[in-house]
Amino acid sequence: MELIFDVFLICVFAAFFFLSGNISEVTIANDNLGSRGFPRMIAIVAIVLLAFSIAFRIRLLFKQRRSEQQSNEAKIGIAKNLYMRLFAIILLLFFYIVFLKQLGFVLETLLFIYLCLVIMGERNHLRSALFSVAFTALLVIIFGRVFFIALPRGIGFLREVSYYLF
Repeated sequence: MELIFDVFLICVFAAFFFLSGNISEVTIANDNLGSRGFPRMIAIVAIVLLAFSIAFRIRLLFKQRRSEQQSNEAKIGIAKNLYMRLFAIILLLFFYIVFLKQLGFVLETLLFIYLCLVIMGERNHLRSALFSVAFTALLVIIFGRVFFIALPRGIGFLREVSYYLF
C-alpha cells in the first residue's frame, strides 16, 4: 500500500513540476532560480526522495520475505529489548532537558549523544566518543558561531569554560 501511495505522490509531483512551467517568468536581480525555479526544485527533490523511498521499501520487502523463518519467541525477545532501549532514551532525554541549564550545552550534548549510541548498541566506545565530540563541535560551530544563537552555558566552572568555546 505504501508503494502505491509513493508512486501516486511521484505522479502528483511530476504534474506539479510540469504545471509550474505555467508560472509567469518574473526575474529579480540576483535571483538565479526565477519564479519557476523554486517550485520545480521542490518537485525534483520530492521525486528523488520518493524514488529512494520506493527502492528502500522494495529492498525491505525482499528482506522480510527472507527472514520470515524466524520464530515468534525471538521476535518477542527483540521487541522487549527495543522497548527497554526506547524507555532508556526517553529517560535520557528527560534528564537532558532538566539538567541543560546547569551543565551547559556542550557537556550535556556530549553525554547525551555518547549514551544514546551506547544504549542503541554501539560496541566501539572510542568511535562513540569521537562521534559525540565531532557532532557536538559541529552543533556549537553552526549554532553558536555561525547563527549566533545563545546556547546554555552551564553554571560555575562550566560557564567560564563555555566562553572559550562559543
